[in-house]
Amino acid sequence: MTKSIEDIVRDGYRIWQKNTILGIPFLFSAILELCVLIATLVFIIPILAFITITDLVYVIDDLILKIFTIFPILFLLLCIVVTVLNIVKSFFIAGAVGMTRTAIETGRTSLNDMIKYGKNKFLYIFIMHMIIFVLSITGILLFVPSVMAFKINMFNLGIAMMIIAFFLFALYLTGLAIIMIMFPFSIVFKNLSPINAIKDNYSIIMENKLSVLFLFFVSHGLIWAINLLLDPILSFFGIIPLLGSVINLGIVILYILFLVGIVTPLITVWWACLYLDRAGIKPREVPEEIPPEVPVPILGEQIKEKIQGHIYL
Repeated sequence: MTKSIEDIVRDGYRIWQKNTILGIPFLFSAILELCVLIATLVFIIPILAFITITDLVYVIDDLILKIFTIFPILFLLLCIVVTVLNIVKSFFIAGAVGMTRTAIETGRTSLNDMIKYGKNKFLYIFIMHMIIFVLSITGILLFVPSVMAFKINMFNLGIAMMIIAFFLFALYLTGLAIIMIMFPFSIVFKNLSPINAIKDNYSIIMENKLSVLFLFFVSHGLIWAINLLLDPILSFFGIIPLLGSVINLGIVILYILFLVGIVTPLITVWWACLYLDRAGIKPREVPEEIPPEVPVPILGEQIKEKIQGHIYL
């Protein structure tokens, strides 16, 4: 019998509460990804300087022409950056999911599990991330009609078609994110290859559409609620000159740490619990309290006495 979403959310919270260390892989990943992005920004600033403020304000046609001129360079740079980010993210996601698996099965986990699963499952998860990246950029084809409109100097039509393309592209990415959301669990929990992981992931999602959509909205609803609380706080301190900006910067940093180190691992545990339940994988039963260990010498003496008793009989 499958669990309800309420039971999965409750059980996932209890597992996370005993294993707050689950946030460490996500924090490490975020720090390294930030370093990569900063290095990229430092490299890309001279390229973006090619587009001047004058072009942006006065000559829209020249701006569009320059964007298309440097587009191949930007696209190549994007591919390199995405590849590096996926290398970093794949290792830590594999480690985080492995830690989650250990936490569910045994009640406790450690950074050793992160290293073990990170090394063993990194490659397959990296391949999956690159597949998702390729599928994502195919959505750029939605912008082709607007580009063609710009090229034939139909500026108003191009703007309208670009707005529609942005909407469809966002819808496409959301659908892709839902369909691929549980692939790390297929790879780590079932030891599947990327192609088989896609099939397994798709099969489970199609058989549990309502549960997946509900948990998807619960997860994003949690983040939305946190953002809803954050906005008035930032607005309140924003009215204070100078000091308010410093306070807001500290609040934003704490918010990011909270989101990455607490909310993200909690959501990961929820998805892991849903996957295990819907895939029919039964984790080992974990007692609420681990009984005290019996000292080895005493245990050995007890076994010895029992054996001797049987021999005398």
